[in-house]
Amino acid sequence: MVVSLKRVAWASAAIMLTMVVGSPAWADDVELLLSTPASANAAKPNLLFILDSSYSMTSVETSQEPYDPGTIYTGPCHLDKYYWTTSSSIPNCGGQYRIYKSAFLCDQGITQAAAAGSYTDTMAMYRPNSKNKWKWRQLNKNRDSNAVECKADSGVHGYGPNPGDEPYARTGTNVDPYTSNENSEVDWGTKPTHQIITMYDSNYLNWYHNPPGSSMSRTAIMKAVTKNVLGSVRDVNV
Repeated sequence: MVVSLKRVAWASAAIMLTMVVGSPAWADDVELLLSTPASANAAKPNLLFILDSSYSMTSVETSQEPYDPGTIYTGPCHLDKYYWTTSSSIPNCGGQYRIYKSAFLCDQGITQAAAAGSYTDTMAMYRPNSKNKWKWRQLNKNRDSNAVECKADSGVHGYGPNPGDEPYARTGTNVDPYTSNENSEVDWGTKPTHQIITMYDSNYLNWYHNPPGSSMSRTAIMKAVTKNVLGSVRDVNV
């Protein structure tokens, strides 16, 4: 019987037990190192993965090969670009909805997209309007090299010799794009810095649109899915 990766992923998700508590709690036995670790002083939810290790999990299935960020997949997507969308549909590599990776300044998004293939957040692009007035605005599909920033980096990562020098996207027109003053930050969630964007890594899209097949045990599939899930979450104990 052919079992798709998505079916196994949902089966794995069905046996996850998630516990959220109001005070910090640390695992006694093992703490997994996530690709997007939380700050040491923050109170974080606890996630407990209960994984099936029964004999049936040794069965081999023909399935889509799980995404491996360490593998370079061939395809039409340019590896020096991210492809973005405002919808839930995964984009193809055509059209104009793309930016150079060098223009994506969202450190949180870079880390997460590298691990899991995509990242969703409130984002803005520093660009001019028709009157050449520069400010943080909604992303423009016709611009692929203007700086793009995200809400998650607010107060954490900015622009300067050191990541924490100017960690706030600055409000105003024809001003420096970053500031160290949190009172001068853009109002994330309010127009024109309200747009929710999903940014996809080009390597992930090459894998997604032309997935190689493979024969894997159910345990191997479960491990691969779990690894990708952990690469897409942050601010939790696992």
